[in-house]
Amino acid sequence: MAMISTPNWGRLYAQGRCKAIGVPWTTEESLAVFNKVIPAPYVRLGILSVTEYEKRKAKEEKTKEIPLLVRSKDELLLLAHKKGIPATSGADVETLVSLIERKGKPLPKPEPVHEPIVEPVVEEPKEEPKVEKKVEKPKKKGKKDEKK
Repeated sequence: MAMISTPNWGRLYAQGRCKAIGVPWTTEESLAVFNKVIPAPYVRLGILSVTEYEKRKAKEEKTKEIPLLVRSKDELLLLAHKKGIPATSGADVETLVSLIERKGKPLPKPEPVHEPIVEPVVEEPKEEPKVEKKVEKPKKKGKKDEKK
């Protein structure tokens, strides 16, 4: 029996060889990562040209603010722990970014589930129709029955 193999998406993501776990690069994104040598985290942010990348890097140099998705996993883990998020090294970068961005914001309230009210059905006992039973009278043994 042949064993079917699937890609190790976690490894591909860590190596910058896919957009997200289970999501391959589009043609444009793939060209940006492999031909134009734009780092994968920036392509994941939507930066597909070298000029866009250079503008983004210059802005980061000025503001000293680096996007969460571009930071290393270790930095994200430290930041998560500072914010009180009990993350482990098993969490991927996207999960850490999502948790850090959401921290401090209330989670959306789940919509209440309204189940239909079902009244119990009580069936009244039906009266059985009266059937008259014919009672057969035992036959008297006659002379014919005695001969046999």
